[in-house]
Amino acid sequence: NTDTAAWLDTWEKFEALGATTVVPGHGVPTTMSEVRRYTRDYLAYMREQVGALIENGGTLVDASAIDQSAYAHLDTYEELARLNASRIFRAMEFE
Repeated sequence: NTDTAAWLDTWEKFEALGATTVVPGHGVPTTMSEVRRYTRDYLAYMREQVGALIENGGTLVDASAIDQSAYAHLDTYEELARLNASRIFRAMEFE
């Protein structure tokens, strides 16, 4: 599992490396701006949504309904969207 809080905390150091090409865990080689948009910004968005859900008494079932449609064009969206929501929710429940 990815520690999304730590991932976001270390983002600036990662970006400061100045890579022009990044080979992600999923998909094809890409640019740092694309990694920011579709990984860093995605994780920040999901943590914000899950945090609000938890604060308002939401459940793991509710997490699966978080609107992730802005990322639907990504290669692994269908396989990972609900899984990501549940993993982030379970991790944040105890933060």
